[in-house]
Amino acid sequence: EEIIKLYGEPFMQTKSGGVKLNKLCLSELFNASVVIRYIKPVGFFEEYLPTTKVWHKLDNDDDINHRIMTMIIAIVPEQIRMLVYPLLAPAVLSDIATLFRYKVGVNTLPLPPCPFIHLRDCLLVFDNTAKVFRSVQFSPDYNSRNMINRIYNPTAKCPRFLNELVLPMLKNKGDILLIQLYFGQCLLHKNLSQTFLIISGPAEIGKSALTNIIEKILGAENVTELHPER
Repeated sequence: EEIIKLYGEPFMQTKSGGVKLNKLCLSELFNASVVIRYIKPVGFFEEYLPTTKVWHKLDNDDDINHRIMTMIIAIVPEQIRMLVYPLLAPAVLSDIATLFRYKVGVNTLPLPPCPFIHLRDCLLVFDNTAKVFRSVQFSPDYNSRNMINRIYNPTAKCPRFLNELVLPMLKNKGDILLIQLYFGQCLLHKNLSQTFLIISGPAEIGKSALTNIIEKILGAENVTELHPER
């Protein structure tokens, strides 16, 4: 109602008895029904998904046009539907999408405001004063683009990881701490230390097991490979 009060009716009658689309109103109505933004520097749309609580890149502008058309079809009064359907040409939908893009466009790529771990059931944000992670409510403002599909258990321990893999492989306490810190950093949204870890040593001592474990924790969808020759 507020949008219609500001921008007028979405479907306006013409003097000849026809119907005209109020493109600005329709773009505002669409904006009110979604959580989508347009990232100007890279030229694509992102949508905040309520199921995973992450920002997801939309494949192309055609998806926006199709969703605008779906919204119009859903809200058009039945008595004027046959007048509105012929108006939903690709050029008209693109005009509405352009207005929407202008409204939701941002000039810089939104980045996470602080270190956090995005799990299936909660968001753990680092409290820099207390030096601990605290569970907070999900929000688009954290700009999360990846979720670790794990349930948070604050009392969980990993005795087998330490006793059967890390301790037999690494005798130096500093190396053990380094592995734990680096693997902990892998749970965050970015490489805070701006480093990469090289695990070297004889065969069959657990190097691959270490990397397989962190990949299993993170999920294959959050892991990629880097080939030095490329």
